[in-house]
Amino acid sequence: MSTFDGIFTGDVSLILKKEVALVLFEMLADVKHESAVPIRDVAERQALWSLVGLFESALVEPFLPNYNAIVEEAKKRLAP
Repeated sequence: MSTFDGIFTGDVSLILKKEVALVLFEMLADVKHESAVPIRDVAERQALWSLVGLFESALVEPFLPNYNAIVEEAKKRLAP
């Protein structure tokens, strides 16, 4: 038995504005494919893929034909 057993039970829920979710998804998807940010070990890779998967299941915008324009608008809204 580990002293950390009780810490890793349950889920964490986050509420993000749509603009934030879209920009993060785009950034994380790029990191996943291009290794723009060094991934130091298998656990970090798995955590990244899990987060990208959650965004993929929650966002419909990446499947829209004007997705790139949507992301650009989201970026404008986040960077005043």
